[in-house]
Amino acid sequence: MKKIIGDTRIYKRDSDRDPGTGLLNKAAIEDYSRKTLQLITPKKCTWLAILDVDDFKAVNDSYGHAFGDKILLEMARLLEESVGNAGMAGRFGGDEFFFCLDDAGEYEVRGVLEKLLVGLPEASERLMPGLKVTISAGVISSPLNPGGYDELFALADKALYIAKGKGRNRYIIYREEMHANYVIPGNTKAFSYSKNYMERITLAVRDNTDLLFKKGMDALPEVVDRLRDEFQLDYFAIYSGKSRKCVYCTGEKKDVPFPEWLLKGIMEDPSSENTWTYASDPMIGRSKKEHPRLCRWLKRRKGREGIFSVIKDEEGNPGAIFVYNSEAMKQWAVDDAYVLMLMSDVIHRIKTMEDMRKRDR
Repeated sequence: MKKIIGDTRIYKRDSDRDPGTGLLNKAAIEDYSRKTLQLITPKKCTWLAILDVDDFKAVNDSYGHAFGDKILLEMARLLEESVGNAGMAGRFGGDEFFFCLDDAGEYEVRGVLEKLLVGLPEASERLMPGLKVTISAGVISSPLNPGGYDELFALADKALYIAKGKGRNRYIIYREEMHANYVIPGNTKAFSYSKNYMERITLAVRDNTDLLFKKGMDALPEVVDRLRDEFQLDYFAIYSGKSRKCVYCTGEKKDVPFPEWLLKGIMEDPSSENTWTYASDPMIGRSKKEHPRLCRWLKRRKGREGIFSVIKDEEGNPGAIFVYNSEAMKQWAVDDAYVLMLMSDVIHRIKTMEDMRKRDR
């Protein structure tokens, strides 16, 4: 039985339901959320999430409104299944959905969101092979963030536009310390943020690459400090040579051994020059399926996200750069992960060139 605030007969009436999907309509889900927030206590966490089907107009234009309706029905089904008895889900209209989780932890809300991020692309591809429809979401919790429904909704909406600005197909959990200073003006919300974000990461790559080419590995401490500040890294290490000895390390942990099992397949393929392995959120992340062993390995070390950049030197010995973070609030965007992979590649190549020069002297 779902948790219903107040009269148990409410929200079961036809007037409370969205006729297109059967979910709660905008008025009903707002009413449920407001009443849930009124019962909040310091030990009870309520979550609000706004979800948007990415590029839904393009889906309608390309495949027709009847197909678009099927996507909305799949979204509604997945949303109701994922939320389950933890709260209530509704549709605001069009391709915009909403859910409220009552008395839930961050682990639970991330679990719901991850199911949706994986489930809708899979469902859309079953309906139309080759088509993967994705979603973006903005999420906020109370009482961690003060305010009533209207204030919290506005911040969740802000988080949604940040998610869209970072490339869509992701969720952002609003955190005051991370997102308060993001300015999203007028009707150009997603686009203005996306432009600023892309400029920021482009500058990060350009400036750090220029510094490495000018000063070589002498610039590494400065570059790593910049990367740690920009992408909130907890750990950065370089492994080199046949024994994969740790030749550079910074961060709280100094004793992380290199996991040799990561090299399986790379050593056997002489044509493989480099590879990147990225694992996110080892508790519930999508990459639990893609890199289960790396996720378990990170979890044992209290890591939350990690990147291994494995690159062979001129003698064919694979070395690696490993970075990770451990705090939930430091979740990387996908573009952040790509930048870290690219910078790892640049650092590896600079180091390899310097090693070759030293041997030639």
